[in-house]
Amino acid sequence: VNDPETAVKELEALLGFTLRVGVPNTRPVKKTMEIPKDSLQKYLKDLLGIQTTGPLELLQFDHGQSNPTYYIRLANRDLVLRKKPPGTLLPSAHAIEREFRIMKALANAGVPVPNVLDLCEDSSVIGTPFYVMEYCPGLIYKDPSLPGLEPSHRRAIYTAMNTVLCKIHSVDLQAVGLEDYGKQGSTTWCFIQKSQRCLLSLTGNFLPWATPLLMWPTAAWLITCH
Repeated sequence: VNDPETAVKELEALLGFTLRVGVPNTRPVKKTMEIPKDSLQKYLKDLLGIQTTGPLELLQFDHGQSNPTYYIRLANRDLVLRKKPPGTLLPSAHAIEREFRIMKALANAGVPVPNVLDLCEDSSVIGTPFYVMEYCPGLIYKDPSLPGLEPSHRRAIYTAMNTVLCKIHSVDLQAVGLEDYGKQGSTTWCFIQKSQRCLLSLTGNFLPWATPLLMWPTAAWLITCH
């Protein structure tokens, strides 16, 4: 067997059921975060060209921030779905469209990211816009000190992390079609200005300490960062 993951998927397809005990870092979908499985399954069948009538497996990841994230298994495909949360959202918040565009561009630049498959902006499918990407199995270390690992193992992980960060920072934005993404100039200034607008819309007040910061002279160049 050259690829164990492919071999397991082929055996599961032949047997008609999963051989894996469970997907790490997932749980049953929260009641408040449920999405219509029938509508999602129809969308995925059309997207992937799947003819199977087997059930769709849907779980929710128990980590992450901002946007609800789900594990999906349909036929022999393992997928991840990220969507906007329900309810009224602040302008430009929870921009899953931005995530999709950037990851697609980074993949073309040789940065190791999941293969993004589709962005669906039609809220009638599952209630909010969402995008779908391939599931990448692996280990998630929530403690950056990596307790329990040998020094050589920690060193290898930190080195790999730094290598990927360098690749991200070195992306030629024009070459990957992101030259119009973001504003030229100080990102700190843009962040403070946006925070002021959001706070004003919510409370009617400004941050008193932010105005002097907006007056500071700044110089910056536009790059990608994580």
